[in-house]
Amino acid sequence: MHLQKKIIPFATFAVIASPQMFELTRKLLGSWVASAEGVPKTAGLLFYALVFVLVSHFLWKAVFGNSRDVSSCGCSA
Repeated sequence: MHLQKKIIPFATFAVIASPQMFELTRKLLGSWVASAEGVPKTAGLLFYALVFVLVSHFLWKAVFGNSRDVSSCGCSA
């Protein structure tokens, strides 16, 4: 697996799961997301799980496109 394919989900998670991002989201969407210190609440974690999946998906598509060069198992065709 290429290093770039490992970095995209790692960087996405590092940005999305940061306490600063939870604090910002709390300011925008309310206290159901996180505490004032940026500690996520259960609903906030579920919300951010969905955000992570969506952002990762769109970043992956933007970087690697819709290439069908690899079979569904991830091995070379």
